[in-house]
Amino acid sequence: MAPVRQDSPHRPGPIPTAAAPGAPALPPAQGVGQKARPTSTARPIGDGFDPSKARNLISRPSDTFKAFKAAPGPKRAYASLATDQRARYDQLLGAAQADPINKAKAVKQVQSLLGPDGGFKHYDLVDKALQGQTGDRAGAPAALRQLLFNGRLTQGGKGPLQQNALEHLGLLAAQQRTPTGLDSHALAADVVLDLAHPNRIKQGTGNQDCGGTAAAVIAAKGRPAEYARIVTELGTKGTTRVGNELWTASKPKGGVDERSQSQRLFAATYVEQTNDPTIAPTTDAQMKGLLNGEYGSEMAKGLRSLTGRNYQAAFIPTAQESNLVAHGAAVAEGLTALAQHLEKGAPIALNVDHHWVVATGATGPQGQKLIHVADGSGHDDTISVRDLRNRIQGFVFDDAISSVPMDMRRRRYDKPGIGGDGAEGTQPIGSRSRNNN
Repeated sequence: MAPVRQDSPHRPGPIPTAAAPGAPALPPAQGVGQKARPTSTARPIGDGFDPSKARNLISRPSDTFKAFKAAPGPKRAYASLATDQRARYDQLLGAAQADPINKAKAVKQVQSLLGPDGGFKHYDLVDKALQGQTGDRAGAPAALRQLLFNGRLTQGGKGPLQQNALEHLGLLAAQQRTPTGLDSHALAADVVLDLAHPNRIKQGTGNQDCGGTAAAVIAAKGRPAEYARIVTELGTKGTTRVGNELWTASKPKGGVDERSQSQRLFAATYVEQTNDPTIAPTTDAQMKGLLNGEYGSEMAKGLRSLTGRNYQAAFIPTAQESNLVAHGAAVAEGLTALAQHLEKGAPIALNVDHHWVVATGATGPQGQKLIHVADGSGHDDTISVRDLRNRIQGFVFDDAISSVPMDMRRRRYDKPGIGGDGAEGTQPIGSRSRNNN
């Protein structure tokens, strides 16, 4: 292969120190054949969930009435609540007034629950369903409250009914078991925790679903209502429509599966539904272990359906597959795309040693940058830029933010993500080559 073309060179920009959560609306590409480089400084990333900051709820009924002094609609809605519901609403409002992060927004979100759609009764139903959860799910009630305070719980959805995450969760809260046989309240708790703290999403062992796990992180961070809808429908109906496709829930695998119910549904289903049967293995080793991994082209296809954005895959050839110059140029393009996405607070999936991770931010001085990643281990992890240079094998990027030379889109260099839970930072190796470009 000839060296990666540099007719539209991209200079590796500085890795930003952090990025804002989610993926906000982004401007279209500028110029012909090249996108504008971001220059602003991003804000630190936060996932909005900190169990240590959960406070005792304070009942302040007088504050409730003051808030509705000139609002007869909410006042009537408050009066329509049962006595015990009023007490719980007062406690929720008191907690919002004591919120240390954004009191004004938290109070406004709580007050919005007394709108014409009966939001508080919905919230109260979900909150009750989360009570009594144990183990990893014990923090679900506090997570639900924080999702409300930061606005992500009631953020509008994209479906025909424009339902938000709270409304989808209400469907799970209203039943003990789903028609598919799942513990409905446990599933609701899993979804709440996924939305409140996406980096907790865990791949688990004994599967090759790292691509689906990375996609779950991206959806939970940027599209909470859509993530809640997909998991809820997979858990209750066994199918869900994503973009123009009908996804069918993956059948449970045998053996022990320590993943949450939400991840058993989402990750495996994502990998199966985005599978490209035209990708053929070429060696016995590939037949034995690499068929179920997620390739970059498959990852991009899934993210396009999931987010509605134009995600594209880029592949980094090794020095043996091309040459040192081409490899180095491709790595530089990858680091540039990474910097651009972090600057915008937009998700970008990286294939690191055959394992898909999601870059969420960066810290440290120039020359010693650490990239923060959600790697399927269930906790935040980091990888140095220096280490990333040696281990990155491809990435999936938003075409409205970055562009790469066409040589980096040759499918013969596409390698699967088949890694384990990511906890050790070293993933299984191996790939299958392509016969097609």
